[in-house]
Amino acid sequence: MSSEGQAKTAARVGASAAEIAGADAGIDLSMPIEASGHDWRRVLHQRPREGLDSRQPAARSRITGTSGRAARQVSQWAKDSAHPLIIELLVPGEAGDLNEVGGDADRYDHELRPRLTRDVIAYLQDRGVDPSIWKVEGLDRREDAVALVSVGRRGGRHAECIVLGRDAPPDRIEDWLAAAAPVDGFVGFAIGRTIWWEPLASLIAGRSTSDEARQTIAAAYLRYATAYLDWSDPA
Repeated sequence: MSSEGQAKTAARVGASAAEIAGADAGIDLSMPIEASGHDWRRVLHQRPREGLDSRQPAARSRITGTSGRAARQVSQWAKDSAHPLIIELLVPGEAGDLNEVGGDADRYDHELRPRLTRDVIAYLQDRGVDPSIWKVEGLDRREDAVALVSVGRRGGRHAECIVLGRDAPPDRIEDWLAAAAPVDGFVGFAIGRTIWWEPLASLIAGRSTSDEARQTIAAAYLRYATAYLDWSDPA
């Protein structure tokens, strides 16, 4: 099955989890206001008002680059409609950035991306973008996580941060969580494909049962959650 087919099946399989969360007042539910592969500014006007119910779940939007006016539009809509906003901020290396580190993507992540992420957050803030949560790519060093929170909360803001998984290998994700978890201002993680992609692909291909897939996914999630909590409170 193609990646697109797997993604569509994942959405169908995962729909029941969203329905369960939506029916339980004790579970916070966030819903994306963009569709993968589409202009999220166009999708914003077509879907959120009819797709977000009276429980006012958090709206989640993915922003790549520094589209200030469009991002401000999303932020203002979330504020006006009383939906806490989660912005997933992706800062991929451009040609000049990668040339600076000899084309090494790992060096870009380690040496350049932390500063560029802070720059983009400040850029967006200066243009009226103030989410409740910044969902950011993982950072290798704790000092970079501290610096990022400082920018996210500059000027008296109260934004928090979570670590996104970016389909990274498990050991890389553990390094990112270990750097962020002890930092005041980081409150969790949002890891998807690293946890469920392979078990779901195995289920779709008939190599495993639904129960086996659920057990594998649950075990992987609990592994990261337990580690994050341990790193958050070393005592």
